[in-house]
Amino acid sequence: MSTKSRTLSLQIKSCTMESNVTVHAIRPLTVTRRLYSACFLAVFLFLNLFPLFLGNQPADYDPTSTCKVKLISMDEPVLNLTFYSHWNDTKTPIMSGDRIAGDHIILNATFTPNSDINRTRLEVNATAIPILIVSDVNHTSVEIDTRRLGNNATCTINVTAWLTTGVEISRNVTNVFIGNFFVPKIEVVSPNGGENITKPWNVTWTAYDNNTEEVLEFEVRLSSDGGSTFQLLTTGLTETRYEWNSSGFLLLSSYVIEVRVTDGIYTTSDQSDGPFTAGDVVPTTTTPPPTTTSTTTASPTTPAPVDYTMAGFVSASIIGSAFLALAVYYVAKTRIYD
Repeated sequence: MSTKSRTLSLQIKSCTMESNVTVHAIRPLTVTRRLYSACFLAVFLFLNLFPLFLGNQPADYDPTSTCKVKLISMDEPVLNLTFYSHWNDTKTPIMSGDRIAGDHIILNATFTPNSDINRTRLEVNATAIPILIVSDVNHTSVEIDTRRLGNNATCTINVTAWLTTGVEISRNVTNVFIGNFFVPKIEVVSPNGGENITKPWNVTWTAYDNNTEEVLEFEVRLSSDGGSTFQLLTTGLTETRYEWNSSGFLLLSSYVIEVRVTDGIYTTSDQSDGPFTAGDVVPTTTTPPPTTTSTTTASPTTPAPVDYTMAGFVSASIIGSAFLALAVYYVAKTRIYD
């Protein structure tokens, strides 16, 4: 190879090396610029497209709704709140202001459609008692037995559902009266008036409560004055009979039986329709001795004997005093004229 050729070869190699060096120095800068461009484009798209999603609300959107979060890309579930009881197993809708009654009122809350719900919570709040009962399940439907309230009350019902998307929906129904408890009924059967009890007697009565699973307790009381006052014979009974032995009681025709019943919340009672006779102890009557009225007769008053000697002396003194007064008067008059 000639000297000229060698020189040209070296120049070409040098240029190639310089070109390679230049390329390797520029490549990292190009990647950085591409990253910056991608980030800028992402921010630009976010700022321009996000307001469009915010403005894409359903036509019936209500900002005052009790729904905590509004859905954008799917239909919002609708709450179906109903109740049923031991009296009637047909589910009946509940609205604000309703009054519902029954034995073991069960509330049921279900959202539809329910394909995106993974948890539901039902709360019944009776502020007047006060008490809050809750049922929380990982399901689309939840129930609660309101007998857990322990008494009748006006309540607020809150239902909350959690969607798989993280959205939380809440609904409430207010001023709903829930009545699970009822006043028991009782009626005395015997003795009910006019009986003559001379031996142990079965006091009997009938009682019932609209709550089929209720346990009733009774107490029996006796009056000996026709129902004005009563004394306790027994309490804590769960049967509708009581054997009463009237031995040792006064024999009277003014006895009355009263039976009281309670279900733990309400209490009521019933009495014999009329008085009856019972007892074997004859009342003793104490007759007070006759009252003697003494009559005092006034004795005639005998006048004291008159002492004539003293009377004469007094009369003479009076007459003498009169004459003496006249004499003094006469003497005084004569001297005046002289």
